[in-house]
Amino acid sequence: MGRDPGARHGYRKPLDDKVFHEQGRYDLGIAVHRDATGSRWHYVSMPYSLGLGRDADIQAQRLNGSDPEWSGDWSEITLFYPGQVNWPLLISDAHAGAQDIAEGTAVRARHHEKQLAYYGMEMEFNGPITARWGLTLFSGLFLMLGLTLALIPAFRPTHKGDL
Repeated sequence: MGRDPGARHGYRKPLDDKVFHEQGRYDLGIAVHRDATGSRWHYVSMPYSLGLGRDADIQAQRLNGSDPEWSGDWSEITLFYPGQVNWPLLISDAHAGAQDIAEGTAVRARHHEKQLAYYGMEMEFNGPITARWGLTLFSGLFLMLGLTLALIPAFRPTHKGDL
């Protein structure tokens, strides 16, 4: 993807370089990580294809000269927090899309970024969400029981001789 800035300092990493060939099509995903030590919080994109001289989600353009022409077309990519979902769950019967994964169906055919962000947060915080749901349910039932017990005297029949 252009020149390696480390090359001028004498340390190249050839396995990190990717040379794009004319009529090439490449799969890519974008990830942006927070600058937090010991943290895994990051944002990702859906998988995209990048093409040089052929049809793809994002069109690469050959650089002629030393400075790129920045006035061309831009591609907007939505990033989302994916949460922590493990592969065994995704391919299990508990995941409705397990068959699609087995068939190699692209994730974009079934989900959009906002939906995956919600799923990611739900999976990430499933324990606290379930605990709050249980607490809310218990509190609601306790409140209804208390209200019922408080209203029982109001519905007791009154006797004429008690006045």
